[in-house]
Amino acid sequence: MLRLLALSATSVAMLIGCNKEPYVELPPLLSSNLAKPVAPAEMRRTRQSVGASCNIESIDRAAFADQPLSVPKGDIVVNGWLLPEISHKAVLRAGLRFLNEAGTAGWQASISRWVSREDVLTAMKAPDGGDTGFGEYVDTRAIPPGSYRLLIVFDDGGIGYLCDKNRKVVVQ
Repeated sequence: MLRLLALSATSVAMLIGCNKEPYVELPPLLSSNLAKPVAPAEMRRTRQSVGASCNIESIDRAAFADQPLSVPKGDIVVNGWLLPEISHKAVLRAGLRFLNEAGTAGWQASISRWVSREDVLTAMKAPDGGDTGFGEYVDTRAIPPGSYRLLIVFDDGGIGYLCDKNRKVVVQ
């Protein structure tokens, strides 16, 4: 039991360290990745919650802390990583979801700019996990002003997941 606790504590410490990766430099914006309203059927879809599979680290180089980040209208850059803790393989399709405080409405932008994150692969013991980091432009103009939770949604092996690290933003 003590060995299991020691391994778990080590894993948690390593994953916390994954939050220290440098900002992902992106090429100039060529097209907008507009956050679009999530369809009601998708909002009702059951997704399993996973916490150790991702981290949303920063928006426009501002790291998340205890307070919500203020997000302007227009293009922002969201940085983080995603590696499903079950399969340990890179995900082909994922999205950044802005969920209102009531959990009744959401806006979502796809993640398509994947980069290598050796720190994540090492911490998750997945040397063949693929490109797990992302730096994604998101256009927030369609999102009404207000407070939102920022989540990562993805499918792995036909099962829907959401990764919630309690990241909060205020869209201006």
